[in-house]
Amino acid sequence: MAEPMNTTTTSVAYTTNAAVVVIGGLNLNEWAIVFGILFGAITCGVNWFYQHKRFKLEREREKKS
Repeated sequence: MAEPMNTTTTSVAYTTNAAVVVIGGLNLNEWAIVFGILFGAITCGVNWFYQHKRFKLEREREKKS
């Protein structure tokens, strides 16, 4: 039973260590790029969602007329 616990804690430790290395390896400009890309993708997704809803409502109105 102790073996899976060691495997789990080892995996968590390595994952945390890798995340800290990645976070520590980026300077402020690189973080700005990462967040710019992230927020750009989120904006694109939200825009697509609401445009899809708008087109769907317009089609339903056309069918009723």
